[in-house]
Amino acid sequence: MLASSLIVGAWALSAEIQAATLATYAFTGNTTSATQSAAGITAGNVTNAGLSDFYVTSDGYSSAPVLHVNPASGATTAPADGSGFPVASYFSITLDSAQLLNIDAVSFNAARGGTSEPRGFVLRSSVTGNQNLYQSDVTEVRATFGSYSYNFGTEFQNINGPVTFEFYIYTPGIGASIEFDNITFTGSVVPEPRRMILLSLAGVWVAFRRRNGES
Repeated sequence: MLASSLIVGAWALSAEIQAATLATYAFTGNTTSATQSAAGITAGNVTNAGLSDFYVTSDGYSSAPVLHVNPASGATTAPADGSGFPVASYFSITLDSAQLLNIDAVSFNAARGGTSEPRGFVLRSSVTGNQNLYQSDVTEVRATFGSYSYNFGTEFQNINGPVTFEFYIYTPGIGASIEFDNITFTGSVVPEPRRMILLSLAGVWVAFRRRNGES
């Protein structure tokens, strides 16, 4: 009875998933590397792909430093039909794990560097290709951040292999910036079933020996 109960519990444990922060980018120390990452997560640096400006600075924010970005020439208009930008101009973040990965949501702070608009972002991923997952104008102006977040769908559950997220930027001109801070991905790493099963069997064996008075 005890052994069977432990086995059932072990199977439940192998399926148990703890939600947590996978990676955070707060740009502390003027770096684009992850400020925090969960065990089992490989969080790549924030990487420039065609942006005319891409650097970490204070820009007068209380939460400084922040990421300051400007789009490249020809990438200053958001596609209304979601068909794609004429010029690739974005920054990207890649998350990876040796185990299956669930990515639940992303949240971040953003503000535009001046009053001219529209300025905003479009979020895409390597999982969903050119699909616009999340598109929004940024309405807050430096140095007051607005909060933005997006909950991912089922296609971001049980992922095997790296996932790259692309933040496309649009503004009225190449001299118009958007600033980002505290980019945070939440989700979970799926426990490796065979390892959990082995650990549970070891626990069953120890319990069995103790129950029968063995040392």
